[in-house]
Amino acid sequence: MKIQEMENLLKRKVDTFLIEWKNNPDRKPLIVKGARQIGKTLSIEQEQSMKIS
Repeated sequence: MKIQEMENLLKRKVDTFLIEWKNNPDRKPLIVKGARQIGKTLSIEQEQSMKIS
C-alpha cells in the first residue's frame, strides 16, 4: 500500500493509543489482540511508516 493511500484511511482509536504508547519512556512491550481482519497489523505498519517518513 502506498503512503498516499494510507493517508486516506480512517483514523482509528488504536492509532492515538499507539502514538501515546510510543512516546511513553516507561512503555512496556506491546501486545495487540483483537478480532481477525480489523486492521491491527495495518495500524502498526502505518505508525512505523510515519516514523520513517
